[in-house]
Amino acid sequence: MNAIAGYTYQQSDWEGFNAGNQNFLSDATLYYSIQSGQADKPTVGSSKSQTTWASYFARAIYTYNGNITLQASVRRDGSSIFADNKKWGYFPAVSAGWVLSDESWMKSIKPISFFKVRAGYGETGNSSFQSAAFALYSSSMSAYFGTNNISSGLVLSRAANPDLTWETAGEINAGVDFALFNNRLSGSFDYYNKTIRNLIAFVPYPSGFIINGVYGNAGKTRSTGYEFSLESKNIRANSPNGFSWSTNINFSHYLNYWVQRSDAALKVLAKYEVPSGKKALFSPIFGYVADGLFTGRSGTAPAHMPNMLPGGLIISDIHGYDANGNLIGPDGKITDADKTYIGNNDPQYNFGFGNTFRYGGFDLNIYLSGVKQKRWSPIADGRVSESGMDAFGFNAMPTDGQRWSIQNTSGTLPTALNDGTYNAYQNPSTYWLVDASYLRARNITLGYTVPTGVLAKQKLFSSVRVSFDAQNLFTITKYPGLDPELSTSNFYPLVKSYVFGINATF
Repeated sequence: MNAIAGYTYQQSDWEGFNAGNQNFLSDATLYYSIQSGQADKPTVGSSKSQTTWASYFARAIYTYNGNITLQASVRRDGSSIFADNKKWGYFPAVSAGWVLSDESWMKSIKPISFFKVRAGYGETGNSSFQSAAFALYSSSMSAYFGTNNISSGLVLSRAANPDLTWETAGEINAGVDFALFNNRLSGSFDYYNKTIRNLIAFVPYPSGFIINGVYGNAGKTRSTGYEFSLESKNIRANSPNGFSWSTNINFSHYLNYWVQRSDAALKVLAKYEVPSGKKALFSPIFGYVADGLFTGRSGTAPAHMPNMLPGGLIISDIHGYDANGNLIGPDGKITDADKTYIGNNDPQYNFGFGNTFRYGGFDLNIYLSGVKQKRWSPIADGRVSESGMDAFGFNAMPTDGQRWSIQNTSGTLPTALNDGTYNAYQNPSTYWLVDASYLRARNITLGYTVPTGVLAKQKLFSSVRVSFDAQNLFTITKYPGLDPELSTSNFYPLVKSYVFGINATF
């Protein structure tokens, strides 16, 4: 059994000073004679802050019979940024691992080369956020009466929160590691369930307050997911320079959502948002439900979208507000109440697939990866995105020929005209939420290791390997933009690169 205990202490101090003036008679003195400026209101300022962290910790590890390991730890962390009675938090952890393949009763199962089960639970605290639990006042908003009469005063710039406490993440994880058929097939499977309670977030105040909001413990979130990896030795070499082929596969999926929100967070939550549960995603996409393109062929515009011009998107009327601001059924018009959940910013799943081939001194590695996801189309709100792209000489999206217009009544994309009536509802709609899934050739490497017999004739190099590497060689996707991995404001896709290398050991 091994055990350790300790104590840590850390203190960070920040100090700052600034001064400024204007209307200098000459620039000859640069900033060495700030007092010679003749500005009506020279500036001067200073600042100081201090943050302290302290921790007590202990950990013990116990191993039984060489194949069972138990571990336990506990931390008591303190931070000066929290309220006076909330500065300290306790964070325990415990884990266990058992190599079952070492047990005599499992050794008789010949297909199993290695099998280990493991599980654990641990808690960690978070105090990393740009605020504190205490009120902060500023004199930067002094009033001026007349020309030179300054009435200095203090204004609240950050509200106190005497209940602000540690954000605590508690995670349960369980997994298995295995190898089968004389290590020909191996892999691992992991499942985790992570709950963050007392999540620290900026909670806005209702309108009418001096400040916009306060950092507080906004509620509880949960992340659940699993990861799976598998390696297969498809062909094993029969000799040191024989042919071999191995395959690696990995797959992961996760879901983040709100379990509970604080009363303060619920007060400012939009009516169309789900307060809690698996549909209350942590990174949701909200928008409007599109119902096709209005071409004008059917006559007048939809009744709930009067004065709509041809070429616009028809938005579904699904909700309205009652006198108390609560959601009701369709109200015959398009408003903010018709916004609803339409997607998840987090990917549905991630995957990777790699193959390695070896023969003689040659080796070839091919690795592909991909994501199943939905994203906003880069031509959503074309009146902004496309004009923003070509305004600085960048390549514009080739969509003009696809837009509906009087000269192109068979166009499949909405008009680029801004009628000022329904654009705010049409642009963030399901029409522009597209499949951004992709499969990308991340890396293809071909290498050759010079045989030791060839190198034996000289005394300079002990080993030499030459390689040719191609990265981001191709991407298979239906995404209409430049790159499904990049944000719509990034106009530079991932570049293809070709690298020739020599690795020599002397």
